[in-house]
Amino acid sequence: MEENLSIPDAVGQSIARNNMGPDTCVGVDRAAPTQDTSSSLRTFATGATRDTDEEKRYGHPEFYRLLDQMAVLHSRKNHDYAGTSDPLKNLRAGERIGIDPFTGVMVRLQDKWSRLESFMTSDKLLVKDESVEDTLMDNAVYSLLAIILRREAANETRANTADNNDPA
Repeated sequence: MEENLSIPDAVGQSIARNNMGPDTCVGVDRAAPTQDTSSSLRTFATGATRDTDEEKRYGHPEFYRLLDQMAVLHSRKNHDYAGTSDPLKNLRAGERIGIDPFTGVMVRLQDKWSRLESFMTSDKLLVKDESVEDTLMDNAVYSLLAIILRREAANETRANTADNNDPA
C-alpha cells in the first residue's frame, strides 16, 4: 500500500521511478521503466491508496506513464517560469500588455502546432533541444493550463456577478 504523498514528494518519487535526473527532458528519456504507474499516479493525483473497481484505470498503461511524466515536466517548468508565488504568474504576465492569460496560452499552443505542422511537411527539425514528443507534451500541458485559466475566469465571473447582485 502506498502512502499519501505531498506533491513535491510525489514528483520526487516520479522522477526516481522514471530514472529522470534533474536535467532529463521528458521527450528525450527513452530509458523509463515499463512498470505500471497508474497506482502511484492515482495517489499523486487524488490521495487514493487502494485499487477498487471505482478507482481502476482502464486504457493503455503508457497513457498513465505519460501523465506522470507530464506532472513532473509541469512541476519543473513551473518552478523555472513562475517560481513559488502564483503558479500561473508567467501566463498572467500578458495582462500587463492587455492580453488575457487564456488568449496567451492559445497563442503558445498555436506556436507549438505550427512547429509540428512544419515538421510534418519537412520531416526534420533543426532545433535539436526539443523533439516532436517534447512539443506534443508541451501542447498537452498548455491545454490543461488553458482549462485551469478558463475555469478560474468562469469562477471569477460568477463571483463578480454574485457580488453585483448582492443587495448589501
